[in-house]
Amino acid sequence: MLDLGAGYGKYGVLFREYLVLRHSREDRRRGKKSGFSQVARIDGVEGFAAYVGASTNSYTTKSMSKASWISSNREWEYDFIFIGDVLEHFDKAAAVEKVLPTLVARASMGVLVSVPAKVEEQGRYLRQPAGNSP
Repeated sequence: MLDLGAGYGKYGVLFREYLVLRHSREDRRRGKKSGFSQVARIDGVEGFAAYVGASTNSYTTKSMSKASWISSNREWEYDFIFIGDVLEHFDKAAAVEKVLPTLVARASMGVLVSVPAKVEEQGRYLRQPAGNSP
């Protein structure tokens, strides 16, 4: 699976738990050896370096990339794609005409899209020095 906009990695932790740990426990309960953990691949892509956090060890690979790779000509496909809090950063026409169709075409099982209920202008992200309040 692919997590676009992986950020701190919180969804990677949840995906890993439900794709690997849960199935491994069920297999052990049934008395069979689980090979699921070896075949579950969860890739994370984040385009904003300041959002990359410590919870990234749940991903098979985690990379920094601009969103333009989504529509690139290179070959890629996943069973499932999650795109969380990313789509609102695209121009609406580009999101509807290019991004979503590309994701649907490249996901054999489905795409889950999450956007904020209220989209506000974010402006420039500034990290506050430790110990200082905004």
